[in-house]
Amino acid sequence: MEYNDETNTSVFKNYDKPNEQLIHTTENASSIEMLNYNYAMQHFVYILYLGALSVIGVLGNTIVILVYKFQRKPSTHKTITVSLAVCDVLVCGAVIPFDILEKVYHFSLLTAVTCKLYITLSYCLVFLSAFIIIVLSIDRHMRVCYPFKKQLSSKQASILIFVSIIISMIIVCPNALIWNSREFVLANNLTGHVCVTETSESCSDFPAIYNGLLLVLGGFIVTYVIIVYTCIWRSLIRHIRYVKKFKSGGKRTSDFSLETKPKRGRRPYSFM
Repeated sequence: MEYNDETNTSVFKNYDKPNEQLIHTTENASSIEMLNYNYAMQHFVYILYLGALSVIGVLGNTIVILVYKFQRKPSTHKTITVSLAVCDVLVCGAVIPFDILEKVYHFSLLTAVTCKLYITLSYCLVFLSAFIIIVLSIDRHMRVCYPFKKQLSSKQASILIFVSIIISMIIVCPNALIWNSREFVLANNLTGHVCVTETSESCSDFPAIYNGLLLVLGGFIVTYVIIVYTCIWRSLIRHIRYVKKFKSGGKRTSDFSLETKPKRGRRPYSFM
């Protein structure tokens, strides 16, 4: 199959279509290794950013896990924080490095299995992190806004996190069906593989609908977290104002008791 406009449309369907610079480098590449090198150089800054993000994320979240590990007393906050840190370690230690490899060996790395696994795992961990943040926001909201009501226990938090794992796995299951590794051949007889979405003629709109639903779900999660933390912020502001008002009132009362002179042997008035 020769590389022309028609095959470009069919091969790169539902895939980031190569720009003019990429087309030029693929035509001049003498081997698949050179093709990978040209692609990696075009994404060099992005690769450096991912590398720094991976190192910082792994180190930072590992420190969090170790710190809370020595905290023997179980608590809801410990359960949620450690779970979120473990999820972030998986993202920074597995998903991001694999994303770097995908950029370095873009045209030769992904087989059908690795393509499906990479996309599914990435989506799953992203939504799992989001759901754990929701659990954390619920716990913070209850403790700040309703401190005298029954709070979320460590066991209940563990159950919610387990449910979040199940829901995340269910949500991302369609990715294992719609993503696949496809082979393409350039005019200079170079054969490569790219990870693209594949659909049958009977359900060609499914990827767009599925991604749209994921976008709506992501928007709902962001909106919910913003609303919850806005309520927490307002509650904290009210508490701070009350404390300041109480302290200033107590100071005025104290000054009044010190400045008032006793009359006829009576003790000065004091509310302290």
